[in-house]
Amino acid sequence: MSKVFVINGRADQHGIPSFISELKDDYQWVGISGKSEEDAKNELYRMIDTMPNGYNRTMSGLLYGALTDEFQTYYDYIGDLDKDGYDHMIEMLKKLVTYKCFALYSTETIHRIMLLIENLVTDHRGALGGISGLYEVCESILRQIRGGDTSEVNIWLSSEVLEFFQRESTWLYSNERLLHITFYTFASLIRDHSEPRFEALKAKEIKFCRIIFDAHYNSFFKIGRDLIRLLRDNQIVPEFSYVINAIHDEVKANLMKQRTLSYCLSSRLSYDMNERLTHMLEQHSISAYKRKFDFFKTNFLSTEPRYLIADIIRWIISAYRPINEKATNNRYMLINLLLHEIGNNWDAIELAKMALVYDWLCFDRNGKDLREGLYCIEPCIQLIVENVKKNNPRIAKDLIETLHSSINIFPGLENEIRENVRAASQVAISHNVMTVEDIRIIRTKLSEFAGDTRIIKIIGDLWGHLINAPPSSSLPYHPNPLQPLIMQTTSVANIQMSHPDVNVNQRFPASLPIPQTPLNSVQSNPLFMPSHDKPPEILDLTGSISGTNIQNLDNQMLSTKRRDSIPLLDQPSIAPVTQPSKSHEMKSAVEETSSANVSTRIIAPSVPVPDSLWFYKNLLKNFKVASLSSNTVDEIQYLRQILDLFLNGVKLDAPNSPHLTDLPTFIGPDICRALNFDELKGCFDLNSECLEINPSKQNLFNCLVSWVFDHKDEPSRIDSPKFKSFEMYRLIVKKDEKVHAEGRLKLLVYCFRSLKLDKLGTVLTKDFKSLINLYIEYINYEVKREDPQPNVEEEVNKRILMGVQLLQQYECNVFDSIVPKLLQNWPDIFVGKFEFITSIIHGINPMLIYKFETDLRLGHYKVFGNINLDVVLENSLNYWGSFEQLYLFQLIKAEIGNNIEKIEEFINSSLQLKVLEPIEHPEALCGLLSLLELVPPTENNVSLLTKLITNAKSPESKFENIKFAISIFTRWNDIFSDKLIKVMTSEVDNKIHKLNETEAEIEDDENEASAFFDVIVELWKNEKLKQAFMSIRPNFMLLGESVEKETTFLQRPSETAEDDGEQMDAEDGEDMTHDQPTTTISTRSRGKAKQTETEDRSKRGSHNNRNAQNRQKAEATSDESSSSHGKTPEKAQSRKIAKPKRVKRKIPTSSEASDDEQTASSNKNHRQTKKRPTTSDRRKSVSSGGEEETKPNRSVRSKTKNASVSTRSELSKASSSAQNINRRKSVGGPNAKKRNATKGGSDEE
Repeated sequence: MSKVFVINGRADQHGIPSFISELKDDYQWVGISGKSEEDAKNELYRMIDTMPNGYNRTMSGLLYGALTDEFQTYYDYIGDLDKDGYDHMIEMLKKLVTYKCFALYSTETIHRIMLLIENLVTDHRGALGGISGLYEVCESILRQIRGGDTSEVNIWLSSEVLEFFQRESTWLYSNERLLHITFYTFASLIRDHSEPRFEALKAKEIKFCRIIFDAHYNSFFKIGRDLIRLLRDNQIVPEFSYVINAIHDEVKANLMKQRTLSYCLSSRLSYDMNERLTHMLEQHSISAYKRKFDFFKTNFLSTEPRYLIADIIRWIISAYRPINEKATNNRYMLINLLLHEIGNNWDAIELAKMALVYDWLCFDRNGKDLREGLYCIEPCIQLIVENVKKNNPRIAKDLIETLHSSINIFPGLENEIRENVRAASQVAISHNVMTVEDIRIIRTKLSEFAGDTRIIKIIGDLWGHLINAPPSSSLPYHPNPLQPLIMQTTSVANIQMSHPDVNVNQRFPASLPIPQTPLNSVQSNPLFMPSHDKPPEILDLTGSISGTNIQNLDNQMLSTKRRDSIPLLDQPSIAPVTQPSKSHEMKSAVEETSSANVSTRIIAPSVPVPDSLWFYKNLLKNFKVASLSSNTVDEIQYLRQILDLFLNGVKLDAPNSPHLTDLPTFIGPDICRALNFDELKGCFDLNSECLEINPSKQNLFNCLVSWVFDHKDEPSRIDSPKFKSFEMYRLIVKKDEKVHAEGRLKLLVYCFRSLKLDKLGTVLTKDFKSLINLYIEYINYEVKREDPQPNVEEEVNKRILMGVQLLQQYECNVFDSIVPKLLQNWPDIFVGKFEFITSIIHGINPMLIYKFETDLRLGHYKVFGNINLDVVLENSLNYWGSFEQLYLFQLIKAEIGNNIEKIEEFINSSLQLKVLEPIEHPEALCGLLSLLELVPPTENNVSLLTKLITNAKSPESKFENIKFAISIFTRWNDIFSDKLIKVMTSEVDNKIHKLNETEAEIEDDENEASAFFDVIVELWKNEKLKQAFMSIRPNFMLLGESVEKETTFLQRPSETAEDDGEQMDAEDGEDMTHDQPTTTISTRSRGKAKQTETEDRSKRGSHNNRNAQNRQKAEATSDESSSSHGKTPEKAQSRKIAKPKRVKRKIPTSSEASDDEQTASSNKNHRQTKKRPTTSDRRKSVSSGGEEETKPNRSVRSKTKNASVSTRSELSKASSSAQNINRRKSVGGPNAKKRNATKGGSDEE
């Protein structure tokens, strides 16, 4: 027999596995036993280099030698000869630890395996990632610790592995998967080690689990819903009870929805156990289950209490994934067999039932994959339904009662869990796992079995909404709208309940024979009978089942009293559990005080002090006694003596000394409890022109701060009292993030004692930088001590900024008083920081508003710097109030108001300004208005106003944004009138050009042009703006016709028809219709015309030029005579120049080029004549007025028209129509298609 196995073990039944035999053969082949070290190495090198497969065989032989011979000698050879990163060694170790008969190894063999693993971890700790395969080896060893097995070998293995992980906790933390499995394993083993003989091991397991959970609790939350179940199962342990009570209800609810990691559930089954269960489910029929299960029970369920059954059930339900449907359906049969083997331990029974119903409670009704949740509750449903159908109602009854009572397992989550159960039931019915008829049968048979109405009400509470629901192929989930009806019960003393077929004094038998075939008679299942371990639950319910209307009980809800709520002898009482205090911790004064009649403090006769703090022992005892007795004077006196003694004894280059570990832990809690900022209350007084900050001397934390300031003038080096005081302060306040931040702020506040203020409430001290130098120096020390990286500036700045922001929360007036100095002295920390800007705006006072207005304009400092103002604006629009938004623009205006380029850069680059809504963002629009008033009109600024209109979400917003634009134009007209006209002319021409030329993004161009014309419509209602823009009225008309808008308001009124220029334009239009009978076809709008008659172009060109000159003179004369403001000739001339230039016609080289050129020429020659009245109409209008003025600019035209010209015009008309239609089809965009469709009829005509 090999030395690997125990003598007299069961290896003879199984035989030595092949890989063990190969290891032994390789060991004998190596044959270095008895040789000198030099000879042995030479022989090993020779075999590796010359023999086939020499390396693998050599390493296998050395591994066997390490397990059975001199460990250290063979381990050294392994390290010297390794050349594959221990890959072959790890593979052999995996075979050893995953062997299904691992329990047959001798303890010496297992000890050497653990020793080999630990040496490999230690020797390669510095390597990147270490030896990754060792994590899998340790995971496999954890799975070999059998749950429920209290044999000597299994207990020894638990202790051996636990001690290894305690020594190598740092290595353990580096692998999350192994960390999860380790915690899950030892937390599950705690309940197996409840006997007094295992008390020492249980204490180690509890301490180890609590330490790693506290260190990595965020990682453990990834385990999933069974983490909550595991903590609850161990809540008898104070450490676990504390953890589960500390987890917030919302976190619990989220964890319950999260599926448990399968490797955690699988870790509780050894490889042998996993293999046998899987083989039974997938390879055997139901008839063979009994025979196979007997062998499984003998090998794995031989000891009690059988807590392991709950772990097996959880694996079958949630972790096992079958390869066929047969295995899925047979899961409940295997669970049924397991339930009958639990024995008579009530705790094991409760754990098993909770393992079955737990997925009902955690059903994720809002999850995407409801089939996953259905897969987990299916075995429980099948157990209930099948046991009722086979007349075994007791199991079904107890499972239903457990499901109902478990709704209240977590106070505060009752409604959430109840809805989960209801949703799970509806999903089960919709997938035919359970039917409504099944529920009715269950209700009927269980009511007959129980003989009372309680079970009926429970079923009604759980599934009454399904029984009464109308028949449907699919039942969607809906929350229960009914209010709970609480059943009234009498006191426990008067409650009685009897079952005719149950003997309350009967105990559970150790085993129960399972019949091979179902019986028709009602069978008693001793599994769920009451026992002495659990007192029977007795209820006094009036009325009998025969006289109860079952249908009316379906939706009644019971008080979900838990079956295990009556404390057992080994369960904790309902009183709070007092956690044992550590040797160096003391109970608080509140705990020392009687809550009944005693109101004075009782001082403990002796105060334990850790042995490591013998240097301070007497002082620490006196300090604790003074603290417990609320003797503040003595408390502060002893603290000063302790701190002074610390300066003499500590060496900062020994961070693990008790001075820097145990001492801060001992005195820190008492000091941190005294941390407050009472000195800031009422300290800001403008009348005294001083910050009256006077920290109380009767405060422990103030005593610590003053002790630090006592050494502010000491040199800054590692052995100086200043840095020693810094280190003690750092160690005390690093208790948690909140105390850490407040501790830093306390140093800053202490710097402000008796600080002088000016009349406006800001700091008057010029040398402010040196004033808070100690605070800056401490933060630099703190960051470097925590993270000794060379680049710590960023973290230092972050903490300084955080401290100043925290000051704003405690006393905004003090914060306001130092803001100007902070911006002046540390611009790299505060200027342009969004968090600081937010603090300024939210904590501003009227005096500082004035201070900022003047200082920012004078350039004394900056607030925004180079920050992207759009980021600040976006946050202000989403989260700030009205005052804050208005003041933000006030600050922006004050800082960059003198820089036109920066204002325009902000306005034009901002994305937020372009989407402002007058209803949602009136404050921001007011701020934008104040900025636009500072800049001259430009095309970009006008484009911004257009964007505001096009981006409006509603007609009301669009109208308000148009009014907004008009107000800006009014302001610009008063200040920049000439530039405004030029910009508007250019903007109109650009939009017309885009409409005529651009085919890509044509819809956006049309929207912008339309919005711009809407502004013109409102603009023309303003008489002052109307007169200002009269010179570019024709441009406006062209734009209106281009976007197909009404332009009659831009035409001159009828009473001005006597004007010579207007009559000349009318007659020109009338003569034009005779001279040029060509009909224009609209390509983009009705004002866009084409002429295709090329033969008469040269003749009409000169004629049209004369007409154009006449019209310009007439309009100039009309503008001068109609202007009510007496415009100067220079302005008239400028308006005249601003008129769009006419495009000289060119003979096209192709039909398409001809179309484009004729379109541009015709658009400018005939756009306005198209809308004007005929000459005869104008003459009628003039004659009706009683007078007729002379027309000096009229040219003589022939009244006889050449017939041939008319004929050519008709041909031109047809040709032009065809060309326009073809061109319109080639232009992309939905609007072009729409216009083609609407104008097709007129084109054909």
